[in-house]
Amino acid sequence: MFYYESRRKQLQYLLSQMLEYLNKIPLESETIGFFIILIHYFSMTFIVCYLLFGPTNKYYLLSISILLFSLFINIYFHCCPILKLERILIKEPKWAGFYELLKFIYIEPSSTNIKITFWLSAFLLVNIIVFKKVFKKLLSIYL
Repeated sequence: MFYYESRRKQLQYLLSQMLEYLNKIPLESETIGFFIILIHYFSMTFIVCYLLFGPTNKYYLLSISILLFSLFINIYFHCCPILKLERILIKEPKWAGFYELLKFIYIEPSSTNIKITFWLSAFLLVNIIVFKKVFKKLLSIYL
């Protein structure tokens, strides 16, 4: 319980620092929130697509590093701090971000369903990365 409370306080501090910085921008919070949402999902989509379809080079390793860092942060705080920031900025406490897509397959984006989806997608992505690396190594051996 102590660790959970400590991490929750750390998250609140991190969010307050981010909000303090973002409040200096002369735009409405909803507009800033919209830009944060665009940057967040565009960058993560780009990283995942690069990992799936891009060549294995230094950018591939950078993408893996960013994704693993993001995964660690999500596990450490038991949530995505950027998603929490988006909720605050757009003033929508029920906003689930990417997990809003669950509604299209008739699954409510509850805390449990979000955790299941997070772990399944992380597991799938890690396996794809590993198999891509192993498959490339096997091809180089036999060709």
